[in-house]
Amino acid sequence: MAEAQDTRLAADETRRFTYPIPSGAARVEARLVSRRLPAAVAARLGLADHEAAQPVVMTVVARNLPEASPDTHQVTEPSGS
Repeated sequence: MAEAQDTRLAADETRRFTYPIPSGAARVEARLVSRRLPAAVAARLGLADHEAAQPVVMTVVARNLPEASPDTHQVTEPSGS
């Protein structure tokens, strides 16, 4: 039986993920989700539907993106008011 890789962060560890954002996107949202055990393990143990085996959203961060210039397809920050 294969064992799932441990992906927990060490104390003071930072992990960064980079994802492409489609052209024309107006908003991005990131969610930090924690699982007490991998879904496959929960299923094998018959715990897939148990509350303790469900993923928990720890935090959500969302940001509206500035509009892109139609001439250059570059992102431009909105001017301050």
